[in-house]
Amino acid sequence: FRVSPDTETARSVATNIFSYLVNAQIGSYQYSFLSEAFKYASKKPEPCVQHAISYLKELYSTQREEMTNQRYEALDHLIAVLDTFLDEPIISLLIGKPDTEYRSLNNDKPLQVLMIENLSLPKAEKDPEKYTTSEKISTAVMISITAFCQQFMFGSDRTRHKVILQDEASVIDKNDEGRRLMDFIVRQGRHYTTTLLKVSQNASDHGNDIANLGMKFCFALKKTDEAKEMLDYYDLPVTTSNITTLKTLPLGHCLFQDAYGRTDILRCNPVFRQVLDSFDTSTSSEKERELEEKLQGSPKKKETQVELTEDTENKGELVRN
Repeated sequence: FRVSPDTETARSVATNIFSYLVNAQIGSYQYSFLSEAFKYASKKPEPCVQHAISYLKELYSTQREEMTNQRYEALDHLIAVLDTFLDEPIISLLIGKPDTEYRSLNNDKPLQVLMIENLSLPKAEKDPEKYTTSEKISTAVMISITAFCQQFMFGSDRTRHKVILQDEASVIDKNDEGRRLMDFIVRQGRHYTTTLLKVSQNASDHGNDIANLGMKFCFALKKTDEAKEMLDYYDLPVTTSNITTLKTLPLGHCLFQDAYGRTDILRCNPVFRQVLDSFDTSTSSEKERELEEKLQGSPKKKETQVELTEDTENKGELVRN
């Protein structure tokens, strides 16, 4: 409720997230109970998920005589499954409580980096039906963050260009609610002057979004199959030279393509050191990082000045100079 643009959106997102966690299908008794509970929570002076959970438990303990056996058994199963998730420490990120002060995300900050420890995100190729409890909660947390992105897009000045960088986008795309939220940002982003940067490990993770991607950035790939797939997305010839170029891009370099199909190799420069540090996910200490930099040394001039030229004998070939 604290990360959505309005109460109605929050109610809808919360209902879908928790129905995803407990595998409640639309039209089932369990989905009906969840919808009813979050509708109740949304009308409280301080809307939060804890109100919905308390409502369900009170319903279970006081309304037994007024329910059919089938409905009561469905409610019993729903609460039992919810209790399983409530035993996980990370679930607290999804359950706000009344009369509690939180350091909520702020739309007015020029740069916000949200990093969450101990997320257990499933691999892109894993079947969602086989997700573990922690993987389902971690996915739900990512969906909740995506809901905040909507608030960020709506709540800011339209004349101000906003950028949302969504890491592990493939995990969100696998969930119906997450996919819906991401799709809305993609389609409405231009109206609200918002750019969405979808970050994923594999070219295949972007699926049908390829047609909507205005600009593409590809950093060094390790596998030949991945390089071939990326070249196909870029509409470039799949040749040995092109594959080698993608697999040997120096650190901090990427293959870039704009909306007009113009392609070149770029060297990324964040300009300010503190911006680079803010996105550093390394667990190394300051001394360990200094040692790594010394061991790596400065890249040679020949390696940093990489560019694409056109091979006159083989049109479309990426040639390194």
